Amino acid sequence: MDQKKIAFILCVNDEMEYMECQRYLDRLIVPKGYVTDTLVVREAPSMAAGYNAGRQSTDAAYKIYLHQDVFIINRYFIQDMLAVFAKDRQIGLMGCIGVSHLDEYARAVTDWDTGKILHNCTPALMELSGTQEGCMDVEAVDGLLIATHGDVAWREDLFDGWDFYDISQCMEYKRAGYRCVVAGQKTPWCYHDNSYSKMRNYYDYNLVFAREYADIRPFKAVTPSEEALNLAESKERAREELYALTDMGGHAQIKAIFQKEENRGWLHLREYQLLADIDECEENAGVVKRLWRQELSAEELLRNLRRIKYLLKRLEYGAYDQENVFEELCGEYSVYAIVLVYGEYVVYKELVFEKILEYYMKNHMDAQGDLWMKKGGSFIHK
Repeated sequence: MDQKKIAFILCVNDEMEYMECQRYLDRLIVPKGYVTDTLVVREAPSMAAGYNAGRQSTDAAYKIYLHQDVFIINRYFIQDMLAVFAKDRQIGLMGCIGVSHLDEYARAVTDWDTGKILHNCTPALMELSGTQEGCMDVEAVDGLLIATHGDVAWREDLFDGWDFYDISQCMEYKRAGYRCVVAGQKTPWCYHDNSYSKMRNYYDYNLVFAREYADIRPFKAVTPSEEALNLAESKERAREELYALTDMGGHAQIKAIFQKEENRGWLHLREYQLLADIDECEENAGVVKRLWRQELSAEELLRNLRRIKYLLKRLEYGAYDQENVFEELCGEYSVYAIVLVYGEYVVYKELVFEKILEYYMKNHMDAQGDLWMKKGGSFIHK
């Protein structure tokens, strides 16, 4: 293994997400004497299989397994990661958030208690227990980012889907005699641009996990209620139906759905609620170049919505060059579209608010600046 080589390994099925992730990887400061590489695995049958394929194709001593929707915003991530592994040769696996003790059902996904992360859930800034320096031992870490030093195979023979592969890998490292830790972070190292947890196959892999790691602890498998299974199915079905309706140009129907309070605030429906709200605001204001144009497919429309979010996030994390991001954001999209996406996704709102206001004022866009002051500023004072 090359001790001066660092490989980022990703399973990719969404090129737009991957390109944005790579943008942040390209900004990382690489310590002198080290080299980095990005290994992309497409059409992987499972996360574990994809990660094994990447693992076997590199001689890098340090491997970072990364979700395609994770943006590393700490430009000194590599230096900080190396410092963690340098503390103890027995540290084999590091994450950004983790759980100090798995309960008997191995429900890590609901029990994270260590580390920090920025993400799209509530609260958007997750600051859990843990020191701000060094690291803390945990039983498992979230698979959004797993850095390793030591080469242990992923259990693709058991976890042939997209659940429990990360918790399993932590158990495999423990079996191999390594420590699993969460890095201490003064501020979060990553932003996870996640949507929502799909639970269709979760319980099946929970049973596989409980059986395989009985030597570590007598884990039990969760027996889901009929209501829980129905809820998981209904979430998937709702998204599929809304996508189809959006693809057919169903502006009025989508807006009518989200005028009902019981349909608002659901994480799995967030994008469609935003489209409805933006369309309503732009229509009422008489915006000529509206986000939801009749000729756009659902895929194109959702990509445009995501594009606004990415541009705002670049402003939030300083990941942009000069004014290109402002020209695209403020030139292509209405203040209403910008402000509603900003209100939903931006965490450090005052920082982004000031940057956009400065651009409007600098370019003598007084009307837009006044509107941004009124609409964007309202989110800061909520």
